[in-house]
Amino acid sequence: MDDDLRQECPRQKLRAVSQALRVFRESGPNEMTPVLEAMTDALTQRFPRARYMPMDLHTFVRIFVATHFPEWLYDLLYVPKPS
Repeated sequence: MDDDLRQECPRQKLRAVSQALRVFRESGPNEMTPVLEAMTDALTQRFPRARYMPMDLHTFVRIFVATHFPEWLYDLLYVPKPS
């Protein structure tokens, strides 16, 4: 990483973001049944929906916040503070 970027993004913040991504990756259901059911519905319905979102409410809200609100709000809610 070059010096300018290193000054803008201190190591503690990088660790916090990295940890948050790790937690996000490891959270969520291990069960694939909702995905398989959505795929089956999409393939077998006479008039399938345009979009299927087989996810729990927590994941839906987190993705919604990440894509529709400012980054600082997502960071405040989901990125752990450096210890």
